[in-house]
Amino acid sequence: MGVTTSTSQTGMTEMEPGWVKTVQVLPEFANDKMGSVSEGFSITNPNSIYRHRLGHFDSDGAKWGRGFTSGKHAFEVFYPVALRGAEATVGVGTESAPLYAKGKVALVGSTKDSWGISLRTKRSFHRNAMVKKYPITQRELPDKFYMYLDVDAGLLQFGSDVGFYGTALNHIPRNQPLHPMVSSTAHKATISIVYRGTACDIAQQAGMVTGPLGHNQHVVIVAPPGGTTVVSTATALPPTPQPVALYPAVPPPPPAYSPQDPSVEPGSGSKAGWEPKGEKPSGGEPSGGEPSGGEPSGGEPSGGEPSGGEPSGEPSGGETSGEPQAEKQ
Repeated sequence: MGVTTSTSQTGMTEMEPGWVKTVQVLPEFANDKMGSVSEGFSITNPNSIYRHRLGHFDSDGAKWGRGFTSGKHAFEVFYPVALRGAEATVGVGTESAPLYAKGKVALVGSTKDSWGISLRTKRSFHRNAMVKKYPITQRELPDKFYMYLDVDAGLLQFGSDVGFYGTALNHIPRNQPLHPMVSSTAHKATISIVYRGTACDIAQQAGMVTGPLGHNQHVVIVAPPGGTTVVSTATALPPTPQPVALYPAVPPPPPAYSPQDPSVEPGSGSKAGWEPKGEKPSGGEPSGGEPSGGEPSGGEPSGGEPSGGEPSGEPSGGETSGEPQAEKQ
């Protein structure tokens, strides 16, 4: 993302908060998910909802399961432009913020208990009143964008891979937990929210993250002993889990047997220090399993002739008596 200037596509001169560039997911937040939804929505997975209600004359809402009372938090929102319908809002609300309203309503921001922006009219709302045009360029936010909630400062801000859009709402009280919220009037609208983490200073106070973290974290963050912590960025996360390799891989020990030939056993007759089982190296010796001394393996000569000596009971001249050895009584 980088620092946004007046020449950027967002049209903002407001400086992007530095904390949004590096965030971490604490273990306690790793498996946060969607919490409550109206009757018009279904929760399809921990991070996504689907609006099954027919028609577009009702405003259905959904609320993140966890409410935040302190800290700075980043969320990735996927809300396709083609599925925003007649009215679509995103923002934060307290536990008492309504999840349903009759008609086409900017639901998030319609009461004293919620603060939000309309993605259709490009306005920010609170108490059902417009606060200001947002974003200042009046361009649509893309399918994927980021919501930044600074509970300590009472700020709700937005950005995307294009840049930082600035502050949508401020002076948000922190006397009650604030839950991320979305709403829709469109049939078949599919919306996803992923918690991308909290400011690094908060994470460092609570302890470094040291492993894969549920469905809200796509980067393994590792703090090597005495080293610098590797952190993920809210705008440069890979689409699939990619562990950060900090140490060289240790090669595995050699196998105790040949995986190509299970009949191979340790020995000294082969180039690799192995010897084929049941066979001898080629050298003129029979390969039928006879001992190396040349004696017949079953008391009988191979092919009627002795292989390396004289049969017992025969003349020492090496000639047989003309009778096959097998016919001796």
